[in-house]
Amino acid sequence: MADLRKPERFVLDEYRKWISGWPCACNPSHPQPCDPHHVWTGGTGTKIGDFLTVPLCHSCHVMYHKSGRTALEAKYGMEPNELERYGWKLLARWVEDNFKSGRFK
Repeated sequence: MADLRKPERFVLDEYRKWISGWPCACNPSHPQPCDPHHVWTGGTGTKIGDFLTVPLCHSCHVMYHKSGRTALEAKYGMEPNELERYGWKLLARWVEDNFKSGRFK
């Protein structure tokens, strides 16, 4: 019989804390610290991992969950999927910073 349990999710508190220190992805003038929001999910009630997050201030985070990504992007004049692209840029920055510092070898 197939194993139908959920796969383990990659959790990295250090990365979520780092994301929280960035300005809101929708409106950088919103107050900090931000919530690390999981933009990509594996379906309702699941999260893929902490690397797939973007910083959202509390009000934008609440709006995302109440109205959806499309409504949030429209409110702030963002391109479709701009949050995902921003998340990938932040991940690349974090990896680059950690390689430069010698944390990863």
